[in-house]
Amino acid sequence: PEEPSPAPQQPAAEPTAPEPLPAETPVDTQPQQPEPQGGYRLQSYNGRLAIFREGSDTPEMIFDVYTRLLPQADRERLEQGITAPDYETLTRLIEDYIS
Repeated sequence: PEEPSPAPQQPAAEPTAPEPLPAETPVDTQPQQPEPQGGYRLQSYNGRLAIFREGSDTPEMIFDVYTRLLPQADRERLEQGITAPDYETLTRLIEDYIS
């Protein structure tokens, strides 16, 4: 008896390229800091440099920078509080005091 011939094999399917994703809105690679209404205030708090959100009496962050070691003019400004409208301005102010 004659053996049946094997069934013809299907050629392997070519891998298909994934569908291109729809164009996305470019994302800014810089981390964004939240900017509360009214900005920030840099002020002396218990003799140390501190950040407050505008309108708040509770510090967001306190630095190990003792204001008594700063020049008199800086101490006076920090007693009154120095406002910063945005995070970028705040970081520049902080760098002036901690560097």
